[in-house]
Amino acid sequence: MENKIYCAIILRLEELEHKGAYNGNAHHLAQDLSKMVAIELLSKQQRFIYDELDKYRETAVTGKYLAYATGLDTKKIASQIQQIQKKTNLIGIVKEGKSFKYYQL
Repeated sequence: MENKIYCAIILRLEELEHKGAYNGNAHHLAQDLSKMVAIELLSKQQRFIYDELDKYRETAVTGKYLAYATGLDTKKIASQIQQIQKKTNLIGIVKEGKSFKYYQL
């Protein structure tokens, strides 16, 4: 979904650039806009997770921490993060041994 939105925005902004109606970087603006749209399309639980990751942009956090911070159980956290990844490119995963850590892209 996010890629389709991004492509549509890029196409329109490039048309405006060629006409001289837009003087900026179409790719940067399209990335920002498509990310904003993708965030708004998240479900309530996914938004709680994403907002919690937004507080710790510099570091990756564990599923246990996200469960504590959001009030969801760890299995729900893992399944919601998988759903977010299927729909968007908003969350990254780092595997450390048997456990995973998550961070905002």
